[in-house]
Amino acid sequence: MAAALRSVPVRGHGRILRFPFLAAAVSLLVPGCTEPVLPRMARAQLEPLNVLIIITDDQRNRGTLGVMPATRRIFARRGTRFPNAFATTPLCCPARASLFTGQYAHNHGVRNNGDARQLDQDRTLQAYLAQDGYRNALFGKFFYAFSVDTDPQHFDDWATTRAKRYSDILWNVHGQAETIQQYSTDYIRDRAVEFIADGETEDLRPWFMVLAPQAPHKPFTPAARHAGAPVPRWAGNPAVRERDRSDKPPYVRKWNVDRDALRSTRRKQLRSLMAVDDMTRVVFSTLRDLGEARHTLAFFLSDNGLMWGEHGLPSKRHSYTDSVEVPLFVRWPGEVLAGKRDRRLTGIIDVAPTILNAAGVTPDHPMDGRSLLSATTRDRILLEFWAEKSVPSWASIRTRGLQYAEYYRDDGTLSFREYYKLRPDPWQLVNLLHDGDLRTRPGTRALRRQLQADRRCAGAECP
Repeated sequence: MAAALRSVPVRGHGRILRFPFLAAAVSLLVPGCTEPVLPRMARAQLEPLNVLIIITDDQRNRGTLGVMPATRRIFARRGTRFPNAFATTPLCCPARASLFTGQYAHNHGVRNNGDARQLDQDRTLQAYLAQDGYRNALFGKFFYAFSVDTDPQHFDDWATTRAKRYSDILWNVHGQAETIQQYSTDYIRDRAVEFIADGETEDLRPWFMVLAPQAPHKPFTPAARHAGAPVPRWAGNPAVRERDRSDKPPYVRKWNVDRDALRSTRRKQLRSLMAVDDMTRVVFSTLRDLGEARHTLAFFLSDNGLMWGEHGLPSKRHSYTDSVEVPLFVRWPGEVLAGKRDRRLTGIIDVAPTILNAAGVTPDHPMDGRSLLSATTRDRILLEFWAEKSVPSWASIRTRGLQYAEYYRDDGTLSFREYYKLRPDPWQLVNLLHDGDLRTRPGTRALRRQLQADRRCAGAECP
């Protein structure tokens, strides 16, 4: 049974502060699960709520967190992990637009990286929090489509870059172009610490901060201190060792990857994430020292995953698990359950609704995502992609037990389909629509209709 959420205005620091609490002290349970889900929120918040998002670039869910002990301690042990979390469009700018708008790409309009310039910045998470009196900061990547002389809207402090290198790069530092020699993740760390400390002395407004390091995006450059750091050995996985790809889409069958090169990519990615782990540790140490950790709602996630040779594929953009599945953690001491796994289907579209729910702010536009602070569940999530770099357009329905995907030609007509039962086949080795066995071929008529409807959904209509 879900408890009713409401917001109560509390006057403080010269403004009206709204803090949600539970109108009734009841347990929130996901049907079919034995563990209570977040939030517990049994007491009203008396202090302003700070919000922190750490978003990495191209960090897959499987096999990357082992080199991040501080992140695991801070977020996994002291927060809730969502192991079934997805980038609804596995590409940088569309995913980040979904993060800030709470919408699928077919609604916010950023379908490829170049479309980011068309995003309505006044209907974003940062805009709503700024209107509510938050002091906003952004350090790291914003939208790759923006030139370095473009100031991010609705942020009070920022240092942004679009460079692909990790050091000696040009930044937009609060409106001024500066070349920063420092390793970029460390620079973001230092700016974050400075911003938090300034908030203690300059004003008492709540703050919203986004930390968006380049890591582990190519060229996968680690910090000098981690250049030779040991990483766990890796023998691949069944999808990497897949020999027969005849049941995969034609574009997949054309790919041939150098496995040794991908193993090198993996090692470099993991080493670049070690500096992100250092950054996370230092930022939370600062929050703790200043007494802000317990008043901060924090997220750790990635914008998409990166294939390590699964099905012969490198990079992102694909419908398969290691391209679309991302790490997602939520931490809010005293409000979010610590050390738990919430197995609901979630996506990057759920972050903005969660934050606005916690802050007691109502957006002016319908959001497709759902607040993770409620007991709301979904039986499926939509994944979608528009053609780019030899990858055709596709759309997919993902549930806990299956994935159905359709691929489209340039004129929008259907060209190929896939269907995987994920429990017996988690590595997506057997496409049941092309396995040659008519006795096991699943019916897809209802799935096709549902996918077409989901591709047009908006707000509460969305899965």
